[in-house]
Amino acid sequence: MIRIMLLTLMFMVSGFSAYAEEAAQDKPAEPESKSAARAWLELQSSGQAASKQPQPISGKAMDKIHERYIKSFGQDIPEYYEHETPATR
Repeated sequence: MIRIMLLTLMFMVSGFSAYAEEAAQDKPAEPESKSAARAWLELQSSGQAASKQPQPISGKAMDKIHERYIKSFGQDIPEYYEHETPATR
Protein backbone atom coordinates (compact mmCIF):
# COMPACT_ATOMS: atom_id res chain seq x y z
CA MET A 1 0.00 0.00 0.00
CA ILE A 2 2.78 2.42 0.92
CA ARG A 3 4.60 1.44 -2.25
CA ILE A 4 1.56 2.41 -4.34
CA MET A 5 1.22 5.71 -2.47
CA LEU A 6 4.90 6.54 -3.05
CA LEU A 7 4.63 5.71 -6.74
CA THR A 8 1.51 7.85 -7.02
CA LEU A 9 3.25 10.74 -5.26
CA MET A 10 6.27 10.44 -7.55
CA PHE A 11 3.98 10.42 -10.59
CA MET A 12 2.11 13.48 -9.37
CA VAL A 13 5.30 15.43 -8.61
CA SER A 14 6.84 14.61 -11.99
CA GLY A 15 3.62 15.47 -13.78
CA PHE A 16 3.29 18.69 -11.85
CA SER A 17 6.83 19.86 -12.55
CA ALA A 18 6.41 19.23 -16.29
CA TYR A 19 3.06 20.98 -16.25
CA ALA A 20 4.42 23.90 -14.20
CA GLU A 21 7.34 24.37 -16.63
CA GLU A 22 4.97 24.35 -19.60
CA ALA A 23 2.60 26.77 -17.88
CA ALA A 24 5.49 29.08 -16.97
CA GLN A 25 6.54 29.34 -20.63
CA ASP A 26 3.05 30.28 -21.79
CA LYS A 27 2.34 33.01 -19.22
CA PRO A 28 3.97 36.29 -18.27
CA ALA A 29 6.23 36.21 -15.21
CA GLU A 30 4.44 36.12 -11.86
CA PRO A 31 5.79 35.96 -8.32
CA GLU A 32 7.14 32.45 -7.67
CA SER A 33 4.64 31.51 -4.97
CA LYS A 34 1.67 32.80 -6.93
CA SER A 35 2.59 30.95 -10.14
CA ALA A 36 3.19 27.68 -8.26
CA ALA A 37 -0.17 27.95 -6.50
CA ARG A 38 -1.89 28.81 -9.77
CA ALA A 39 -0.27 25.82 -11.49
CA TRP A 40 -1.44 23.49 -8.71
CA LEU A 41 -5.00 24.80 -8.98
CA GLU A 42 -5.02 24.47 -12.75
CA LEU A 43 -3.59 20.95 -12.53
CA GLN A 44 -6.27 19.99 -10.03
CA SER A 45 -9.14 21.45 -12.05
CA SER A 46 -7.92 19.95 -15.34
CA GLY A 47 -7.94 16.39 -14.00
CA GLN A 48 -4.75 15.76 -15.98
CA ALA A 49 -3.01 14.04 -13.04
CA ALA A 50 -6.12 12.26 -11.77
CA SER A 51 -5.90 8.59 -10.95
CA LYS A 52 -7.28 6.20 -13.52
CA GLN A 53 -8.23 3.82 -10.71
CA PRO A 54 -11.58 4.26 -8.96
CA GLN A 55 -11.26 5.42 -5.35
CA PRO A 56 -14.08 3.55 -3.61
CA ILE A 57 -15.40 4.60 -0.21
CA SER A 58 -16.20 1.93 2.37
CA GLY A 59 -19.84 1.14 3.10
CA LYS A 60 -19.70 2.57 6.64
CA ALA A 61 -18.16 5.83 5.46
CA MET A 62 -20.67 6.14 2.62
CA ASP A 63 -23.55 5.53 5.04
CA LYS A 64 -22.31 8.36 7.29
CA ILE A 65 -21.85 10.70 4.32
CA HIS A 66 -25.37 9.96 3.08
CA GLU A 67 -26.85 10.40 6.58
CA ARG A 68 -25.13 13.78 6.97
CA TYR A 69 -26.34 14.83 3.52
CA ILE A 70 -29.95 13.91 4.30
CA LYS A 71 -29.80 15.68 7.71
CA SER A 72 -28.64 18.88 5.99
CA PHE A 73 -32.09 19.26 4.41
CA GLY A 74 -33.66 19.53 7.89
CA GLN A 75 -32.19 22.99 8.47
CA ASP A 76 -33.52 26.09 6.77
CA ILE A 77 -31.05 28.32 4.99
CA PRO A 78 -31.31 31.76 6.60
CA GLU A 79 -31.90 34.76 4.38
CA TYR A 80 -29.02 36.57 6.12
CA TYR A 81 -26.15 35.30 8.21
CA GLU A 82 -25.45 37.14 11.43
CA HIS A 83 -21.83 37.72 12.39
CA GLU A 84 -20.56 38.32 15.91
CA THR A 85 -17.97 40.77 14.65
CA PRO A 86 -18.66 43.20 11.84
CA ALA A 87 -16.93 42.44 8.57
CA THR A 88 -14.55 45.26 7.65
CA ARG A 89 -12.36 45.65 4.68
